[in-house]
Amino acid sequence: MEFDIEQREVDGVTILDLQGELDTYSSPGLLEMVVKMKLLGRRYIGLNMHLVTYMDVAGLGGLVWSLRCIRGYGGQLVLLQITDQPQRVLDAAGLTKTFTIFATEQEAVQFLAPFVQQEKANA
Repeated sequence: MEFDIEQREVDGVTILDLQGELDTYSSPGLLEMVVKMKLLGRRYIGLNMHLVTYMDVAGLGGLVWSLRCIRGYGGQLVLLQITDQPQRVLDAAGLTKTFTIFATEQEAVQFLAPFVQQEKANA
């Protein structure tokens, strides 16, 4: 199955809409996009997973690496609208508390908004 990532901005938050299977073959694409966002100075990112149909251990590794990359840069990365199968993988790995997870995009943007505002104030 094909994997696609669409980027958009909502109130200063970068939303990456993930679609398809997040696995051994597609995980490098996620990592590449996260590095690109980091290089562009995007520090507040929401990974919208509502169209992720499957995730394996390599996909999980890609999420963990993305989180570490952005947090190491002083940013925040959150997950939103996770479908059942990826949620089960997170649960089985015991990583649900490692990630900040939101049911809706609005909740994720509201959580990240103070970080965005603080960054603008410091600029």
